[in-house]
Order: sequence, then structure tokens, then C-alpha cells
Amino acid sequence: MVSNSKTSWIICFTLLASMLISCSVISKIYSSEKPTNSEFTEKSLPGNTFSSQEEALAKHLTKTGAVMYGAYWCPYCSQQKKIFGENFLYVKYVECDPKGENSNPRLCQYKRISKYPTWEIEGKMFEGVYTLKELQKISGFEVFRPSY
Repeated sequence: MVSNSKTSWIICFTLLASMLISCSVISKIYSSEKPTNSEFTEKSLPGNTFSSQEEALAKHLTKTGAVMYGAYWCPYCSQQKKIFGENFLYVKYVECDPKGENSNPRLCQYKRISKYPTWEIEGKMFEGVYTLKELQKISGFEVFRPSY
């Protein structure tokens, strides 16, 4: 037989867990961005719209498996990130310096990354800073402005 205090604790714990799960689900529903007045559409993803060319390219790169390898102290990596602006958060980024946040130096060694930034796009390595147009060309990304 389970004591009343233990039963109460189990009930409280179960209720707390279900509340946390509910809050998590609700916050995901309300925090999902639904861009309005979008300007760019990716041809390979019919019906998808994006708020900027930078966002569309960043999401395309990640969707196609592209990765940027870099180091937190690298000025060229900072320059590459600035090209995407706030949309860099959509780019898959691997920190190579063990002192950096969420670093993965083993992966960088395995991939033989020796210069920063290095892009891995469609299995090929591209060293250096690239413009959006260069990354579009390398990754096969096409953007068009919808006609209204």
C-alpha cells in the first residue's frame, strides 16, 4: 500500500510534468514564425516564402546539408556571419576551436578543416568568405521575386 504523502507527490509530479509539456507545445505553436509580406521564394520549394534573400539562402543551405566550419576568434568567420545578418542562425555552423561554445574539434579534424571559414556544400570544401551570390551559385540555389 502506498502512503497518502507518496501518492500526493506522484500526482503533483505527474501534473507538473504534463503542464511543462503543454507549455512547451503551446510556446512552439505561438513562436513559430510565419512571415508576412514575403519577398523571396525558393523555386525548389514551391509554396515556401521567406522574408529575405539571406533567410531563404540560409535555410536552403541547411536543408541541403551545407555546413560552415569556423572559429569564434576568426575575423573572416565574423565577416561571413555578418553577410547573413540575423539569418545566420539558420545556417548549420560547426565551431572548430575547443575553447568555443558547442565546439566539435574532432569533426573539424576528421573533415581536415585547416582554414576558416570553410564551407562544405554538396560534399565539396570551399575555403574563405563568400558573397550571397557566390553561395547561391555554389549550392544551386535559385531565387525569384514573385510577380503580383
